[in-house]
Amino acid sequence: MFDISRYFRKGGNNSIEFKNGANLSYAGPSHTLVNSGTELDRWYVGEFMGAEYTITCDVDTNRKEVIKALTTASPNKANIVVYGRSNLGDDLLELEVVVTDSFFSLVAYPREQDDSTVIQGAKMIFSANYYKTLNEATAS
Repeated sequence: MFDISRYFRKGGNNSIEFKNGANLSYAGPSHTLVNSGTELDRWYVGEFMGAEYTITCDVDTNRKEVIKALTTASPNKANIVVYGRSNLGDDLLELEVVVTDSFFSLVAYPREQDDSTVIQGAKMIFSANYYKTLNEATAS
C-alpha cells in the first residue's frame, strides 16, 4: 500500500518538506507540437496572476530541450520571460503568451532549425506553479 507519509512531512514556514530521497517525476499528459501553435496551458486571470513553468520538448534521440519560464497576466495583457534553456544543440521551441477574454494561454511553436527544416511531431510536457490573483480586477 502506498503511504504518502513516507515521502513528506511538515516543513518550516508552513511548507511541505520532502523527506530524504523523495523527488518529483513528470510523465504527462503530453502535447504534440504543431506548426500553427500548440496551447500548453490556459487559466482565468481572475484566479491566477502568474505561473512558473518547466517545459520539456522531445523530438527524437538527439533533439531534446528543457525551458524554464515565468509568466504574468492581467485581464488584457500577458508577459513571459524565459530564464533558462538547455538543449542538445538547437533551440526547439518558441513560446508565446496571450490573453483573450480574460483567459491566459501559453502557446508553443516549433522553431525553424539551422537546416531550414521545422520540427514535426515533437512531444511536450510541462509542470507549473501557479500564483493566485490577490486583488480583484478593476476596470482600466
